[in-house]
Amino acid sequence: MNRFGRFALESWQTLAPAALSQIPEPNRHFSELGEEAESQWASLWPQLLDQDTPGEDFFTKAGRVEAAKMQAEEMIRADLLIPPEELQEPEEGAGPGPLNEVMQAWRGVLDEDS
Repeated sequence: MNRFGRFALESWQTLAPAALSQIPEPNRHFSELGEEAESQWASLWPQLLDQDTPGEDFFTKAGRVEAAKMQAEEMIRADLLIPPEELQEPEEGAGPGPLNEVMQAWRGVLDEDS
C-alpha cells in the first residue's frame, strides 16, 4: 500500500470507523485507491507548475516543483482520500476534531476556487 492508500485508510479509521467496517477487503480497497490517487497526483502536479522563468536558478525551480507537488497532494487528499462528511462520525463529547476542521476549511477553499 502506497502513502496515499495508507493516508486514506488511517483517515477512515479515525473519522469513519463504522463506514470502514462495511468495506469488504479494506486493505485491497485502499491499496487500489492509493494507486488511483498516485496516478491522479502524477498527472495533476505538472499542470499546477508555473512556467520556467528566464535566469531562474536550480533552487528556485526546485521550490516551485515541490510546491506544485504538495498542492496536488493536498487536493487529492481532500477530494479522494478522506471519507465524505456524511460518513464521518463525531468525536466523543466534542464538535469536529482538528483534522475534520482542517479538511472542511480546505474543502471551502477549493469550492471558492471552482
